[in-house]
Amino acid sequence: MQKYNRKKGENNMHLKSNYKKLSGSLILTLLFISFFSTPLFNLIPLTYGAPGAPTVSNENPQNGATGIYTNPELSIFAADIDGDPLTIIFQTNATGTWQEIKRYTNVPSGTYSTIPSSMNKLGTQYYWTISVTDGKSWTNKTYFFTTTASVLTLKWARSAPKSTGGVLIADINNDGLEEVIQAGEGQVVALNPIDGRIIWATSITGAGDDMDAQMADLNKDGSFEIIVPLRSPAGLHVLFSNGTTFWRRRDLGGEAWSSPVICDIDGSGYPTIFIATMSELNLGYEGTGGITSLSWDGQILHHTWVWHVCAGGLSIDDADHDGEFEIYLGDRNIDYGDGGYGRGVQSFWARNLTQRWADPSMLCSSHIPILADVNGDGISETIVGHHRGGIAVYNSVTGAVIKKSTGIPNNAPIHYQPTVYDIDGDGHLELLMADGTHTTTTNDIIIWDLVDWRVDWRTYVGNCYYGPRVADLTGDGIMDVIACDLTGIKVFENRGNNNYVLVANITGLYGWITYPVIQDMDKDGYLELVVSSTYGRVYAYDTPARAPAKRIRSEVQFYSEKRLGVAEYVPPPGRQQPIISDPSPADGATDVPISTSQLSFTLTDFQKDKMNYTVTTVPNIGSSSGINVTNGKITVPISGLAYSTTYKWTVTATDGTNTNTKTFTFTTSDLPPWYNTDWQYRRTITIDHTKVSGTQTNFPVLIDLTDSSLTTKAQPDGDDFLFTDQNQVKLNHEIELYDSTTGHLITWVNIPYLSSTTDTKIYLYYGNPTAENQQNTTAVWDTSYKLVLHLNENYEHECRLWGMIANTLPEETVLGHLINLPYSLKNLGGGIQNNNDGWGLAYYTTSTPTVSRGEPPAYTDPNFDLAAQQLASSGATIAVGHVRNAASGATDIPNPHPFIRYKNGKWWAFGHNGVLSKTILKNLIGTEYLAQNPPTVGTSWDDPDVVDSDLYMLYILKCIEQNGWNVQLGIADAVKAISKLDSGAMNFFLTDGTTLWGFRKGNTLYYIYTSEYSAIASQPPTSTQGSWIALNDYNLITLTKGNLPSIIQDIRAYDPPTQCYDSTINANNGILYNGVVQGITAKIDGGYQFDGSNDYIEIPHSNTLAGYTEAFTASFWIRLED
Repeated sequence: MQKYNRKKGENNMHLKSNYKKLSGSLILTLLFISFFSTPLFNLIPLTYGAPGAPTVSNENPQNGATGIYTNPELSIFAADIDGDPLTIIFQTNATGTWQEIKRYTNVPSGTYSTIPSSMNKLGTQYYWTISVTDGKSWTNKTYFFTTTASVLTLKWARSAPKSTGGVLIADINNDGLEEVIQAGEGQVVALNPIDGRIIWATSITGAGDDMDAQMADLNKDGSFEIIVPLRSPAGLHVLFSNGTTFWRRRDLGGEAWSSPVICDIDGSGYPTIFIATMSELNLGYEGTGGITSLSWDGQILHHTWVWHVCAGGLSIDDADHDGEFEIYLGDRNIDYGDGGYGRGVQSFWARNLTQRWADPSMLCSSHIPILADVNGDGISETIVGHHRGGIAVYNSVTGAVIKKSTGIPNNAPIHYQPTVYDIDGDGHLELLMADGTHTTTTNDIIIWDLVDWRVDWRTYVGNCYYGPRVADLTGDGIMDVIACDLTGIKVFENRGNNNYVLVANITGLYGWITYPVIQDMDKDGYLELVVSSTYGRVYAYDTPARAPAKRIRSEVQFYSEKRLGVAEYVPPPGRQQPIISDPSPADGATDVPISTSQLSFTLTDFQKDKMNYTVTTVPNIGSSSGINVTNGKITVPISGLAYSTTYKWTVTATDGTNTNTKTFTFTTSDLPPWYNTDWQYRRTITIDHTKVSGTQTNFPVLIDLTDSSLTTKAQPDGDDFLFTDQNQVKLNHEIELYDSTTGHLITWVNIPYLSSTTDTKIYLYYGNPTAENQQNTTAVWDTSYKLVLHLNENYEHECRLWGMIANTLPEETVLGHLINLPYSLKNLGGGIQNNNDGWGLAYYTTSTPTVSRGEPPAYTDPNFDLAAQQLASSGATIAVGHVRNAASGATDIPNPHPFIRYKNGKWWAFGHNGVLSKTILKNLIGTEYLAQNPPTVGTSWDDPDVVDSDLYMLYILKCIEQNGWNVQLGIADAVKAISKLDSGAMNFFLTDGTTLWGFRKGNTLYYIYTSEYSAIASQPPTSTQGSWIALNDYNLITLTKGNLPSIIQDIRAYDPPTQCYDSTINANNGILYNGVVQGITAKIDGGYQFDGSNDYIEIPHSNTLAGYTEAFTASFWIRLED
């Protein structure tokens, strides 16, 4: 190895021999590392680099820097003058020996960084090196810095509402930062995490200084709502994240001083709110206080009487992981001296608030029971204190006492909320307590081992309002103890073996300090500590501790619904693994029809993690898998079921950490004898006995089914359809409708005996090409029927549609049409009409529509009301809506109407009311156009999930495109072509964001015109027809803003003029191009409408217009719509 010399003041190591001749650059690097294990030069970076070697600069932290936070991001700029790729190695001796902590290989010149994990001690000097090579030469540099010795540095202070509770911290405006929410006397404020300035402040009547707000996403919009308790009369005031009111009510009984808890207890995504209030002291059991559960939108679900839940509140968990959630609360005890009404620590079923167990001896009304696994059995225990000095641990399932000590005021100072954590790392949970505001217990901080049942550590810090909290504030990865006395903050560094050293002591703060809340709220990678005071101040401090990898849930009081008080991620309560439930067919089901076409089940993850799943079947009838799915129903297509066969299907679901597997079975029905072998195919039809009110004889049953196999296996006119009962007795039937292109059959079958206690099976036979007509119409109806008229022989499936256009849609009118009137779209969507297959709304405030959809019926879906209200208040100019009664394509999906497609620079919205043949529509459209325009629902146009209306819209748009985007001509061509091949209903609405078209054929369609708006609807929303006018079949109505409706009486015969005519004798007639619309109401008589894109009128050359040399005047009446 070559020797080296270093002269004073030189930064580089120089080799005596030519560096190019060396073959051991790795040896040189190791020499350098070994030499500097104990650095000799602390003020300048030590460097080795030959001429032409890579350069290293812009180190961060700067060499020699002080006051650096623990584990800072180490970064440098590395460059190679020749542009060669580089290898870059970061190393540190923070552990006592040099270790590589990051390597980049074959990278270009640039800035590179790494975050270490071992530079985690305060007030410590750390060294790090960079080694860079281009494959020919090495450059090595060593740097050092010193970490800060300060744990808390004031970031900002701000006046805020007076409150005895702590702050909440969460991102409420999607800016990537986490705002500070302080709720207190008469007001809630949101503070900027960077400088504490007020973002918004909302006054709330009835909000006291002794309540604790909570945060949760109540309405599944991805943003937190703020739930504020109201004192007396007790109630809740809920704010959106922007400070505006969501809902409010003040009828929850008694007074509210305690903390609500919020939890999704059924996996629906909509959480339930639980709040406890104090009963009136003079009313005893007649008091109005208690626990109340409320839905996400403020509807009371259940209420149970309790006595005096003071400054404590509620916790919630599924302690034993059985899928049932439990509520826990602390109350006064039976010996308090106020009538003996108190029941101490108690537990209730969250589902219905019935009591599970109670210990009336524990006085624990001013803190919340803590839920944690004390004995390591995997089940959370319930931990409370006694306000006169005591501790108890209960079995959360039975309420049995596991350990309990009372009358120990010197060792158990609990009044307000304590903390539970294994603070000393001995595998035992400890209870951290303090109560310096009451004279009944010691003023010391106490750490109590909940397993060894003894004091581990104590110290006096002065009066503390709340018990200590736990967080890593020094950055060493070990949890520290934070205590707030009445005017300051103390941080005790955890140095192991129950040695807690005071490393921060903030004094002189204004007011009684409540408890700290920890979060990286400014997203600099380091934690901040925020405290509030009872005198109306909020203080924020920077800390040198790195934020944990998983975000602390600081939007929840004490960081979790279990109320642990530890600044680390605690998942929402509920089973950690995905839950697989609601199998269909039910597990163990028998007599399952072989026509069953899908399996289904529900996946639920209470932590709302994305899930992956697989489904397999034995024997194999189908399989499925999915990735990154959310809570909800999963369906699996199956086929090829055989009679008298038991099938096993297995579902495995994982959230990436936890996995659950469930296996279900079902058995298909037995194969009955065949009626006649001349018929090749048979289908079983089961009549659900629960739909039969009483046993019937000779009863005509309407059978309505769609089976694609009928299209190729049955006679085109249905003559070979034959029905039998389970005993192979032929049944009389009358066909009302059969569409051989879709396999849609509607028929009446006379059932000799229809049971109301057991299901009735009948069989449909088909596939006999030589059979004569098997109907016996008159025998279907016995002599008790005097007249049977089917009236609408062309029966169609009726969805309901609606549309409105105006300069600005009138809000109250829109709400009437959509929600409030007797025949509103909501009431038609599952209320008074059977349109139960979802809803869809679209509206235009710009050229791009806003679309909302739902799978549940509009009548029962609260999201429909929210979407309708947003639409009504949006200031939109055009809106359309649809409620679905599915007859084509997928059903277990949000309503795909209105269908949305982008064509000719516009977003088009379309809704259909009727049933059309998908085969006919696909043939009309053609394979090339279909390939260019994928389906909205389904993976291809041959997918059975494809909806006929999607094809209908696409064909109309194709015809419009072929007519130079003249809408009326395009619709005319489409209607003419379809009506020649298909007799189905064709009602639709269509809009391009500026004009609304409505067409009737088959089902009813009405319109209304007022000075404020124009609208179309399947039926008037009012109880009577009133001013609504019925359209006739083949009417096409055109609605524009502020103009009278234009109606083409029979669009099939539409032949528009192509000229506008000169009124002078010169006959300078104009030629209309690209769909200029005539007949629009205008300033004087009629006018022309241009689409603003390529419409124009051309006046051809004329001698009467040529040769002008002097000025002349051209005048127009012009109205600009947008």
